Amino acid sequence: MNSNLTQPTTFSIEKLSGNSFFVEDYQRGYRWSVQQVVDLLTDINEFEEKGDFYCLQPLALIDMGDNKYEVIDGQQRLSTLFIILSIIDSPIYEITYRTRASSEMFLKNIKSLDDINMLDFPPTNENVDKTEQSIIDLWKEYIQNNQILDNTDNFHFFMVYITIKNWFTNGSVDKVVFLRKLKYDTRFIWYVESNESDPKIVFRNLNSGKIALTNAELIKANFINQLKDQNKEIQKLRQNELASEWDKIEQELHNDSFWFFINNSTDSERYETRIDLLFELMVEKQPKNNSDKLYTYRKFTQIQENSESVYSWEDVILYFYQLKEWYEDNELYHLIGYLVYTDVKSIRDILNMSKEIGKKEFRLELVLSIQNYFNEFVKKSISPSLTI
Repeated sequence: MNSNLTQPTTFSIEKLSGNSFFVEDYQRGYRWSVQQVVDLLTDINEFEEKGDFYCLQPLALIDMGDNKYEVIDGQQRLSTLFIILSIIDSPIYEITYRTRASSEMFLKNIKSLDDINMLDFPPTNENVDKTEQSIIDLWKEYIQNNQILDNTDNFHFFMVYITIKNWFTNGSVDKVVFLRKLKYDTRFIWYVESNESDPKIVFRNLNSGKIALTNAELIKANFINQLKDQNKEIQKLRQNELASEWDKIEQELHNDSFWFFINNSTDSERYETRIDLLFELMVEKQPKNNSDKLYTYRKFTQIQENSESVYSWEDVILYFYQLKEWYEDNELYHLIGYLVYTDVKSIRDILNMSKEIGKKEFRLELVLSIQNYFNEFVKKSISPSLTI
């Protein structure tokens, strides 16, 4: 493959054969949904082979030499195609990650999911919600015996694999024809930067103006980039440690009992990654800021740039463990849980309250908040309007 390209061109999937694609730590995790997969599979399957080709979105890369490329934009599509090829043929390229070792291992061994009970219907545009819920149930069952694999990346790999497998198994698709269309008639818009380019700047430019990342993932990229050390081994060790701690926090927030303790169910679905809530709390995001999709990231960055008040990764961990400590305290679990569930106070209100008073006073204030709520409730209930 020509590695001296300076202008965009197109390459078929077959031309990716033998290459290795490297995903740096500032990149977002894998997030494709059932809908996106069904759309892609349907588009390729319905494409008419008439000398034309089906074109995918750009694949932007940094040339590292020896058929190795750092992925700047396009890892979601590369990962999805890797899974499709794993199911109907075999992978023709490699994907490796800087700090997502669990994700890399899960993706490489994704064929082991063949032993899982599959769906009894083909995923289509008409049953996306049903498909997603069925796969979530399968994931919960799968993860009971594979808890070490429980992270957001792997969940989405799992969801996409089950979707693709069932799309072929339960549908009426000619795999031979589909594979030919995929490998020879499906092309990437291919763009390669020289290895002298700064991949983080290219990445930021490519993603500006489109919501390609969650606030949390952009904040994570900032933290990763701050972990610089002249000793590259120490730097890698620190970055891996942060990535591991990040995954652990995200995993614990996927414990629904803990999640709904700190967040009532009315707005839970808007969080693509649950750790986003943690950063919203830290920057005290208000509902009026919801129109700015990247408000949390911008605010967090502003705080980090203020030398008088800099959030470190250790601050994030301490913030998380404050919430977890309350969750694991039987009395606080019931007091705080009740206030959050009934919308008497938000977890943000409670966090702010805790900063201003001691632990004993904090517990008393929680009790008083509940008593005041009940007093108001009773007053409204037993004070009917009197008519004479």
